[in-house]
Amino acid sequence: MHSKPFFHMLNNKVVFFHFSKCMWRLIQNVGLVENYVNNPNFGLHIRMLAALAYVPDNVTNIYEEILETQFYVDNEDLLIPFLDYFEENWVGKIIERRKIRRQPRYQIDIWNCHYSVKNGLPTTNNAVEGWHRGFASIIGSYYFINNYYL
Repeated sequence: MHSKPFFHMLNNKVVFFHFSKCMWRLIQNVGLVENYVNNPNFGLHIRMLAALAYVPDNVTNIYEEILETQFYVDNEDLLIPFLDYFEENWVGKIIERRKIRRQPRYQIDIWNCHYSVKNGLPTTNNAVEGWHRGFASIIGSYYFINNYYL
């Protein structure tokens, strides 16, 4: 369920930690762990995709430039499952007939944290989690909060 219809002023953002965690799970799911861990060059080039979260507005252009590098050209067959998922979810798959990208599952402005960093806003939810932990310890239990206040 999307929150926008109910909270119009809400600005949803994916925490960079969770974006990175999703990337790691993807690396595991498509069988790239050994290459990622044992080959520093391989790991570096995969992390370039995670670094797209810090790129300003032209994320898809930078993504396409990354794909044109020799590493991605040389490893295209190995990376197809990884890149298919990445495109489907984060930058949008190319529609072959029109040579444009469709909307990704997670719009770029949701997971891109360039402006958050630029404006000194948090890119993690550590402060919020700390507040919740402290509040729960004062009240006595998380169960109590959920059942009686929410």
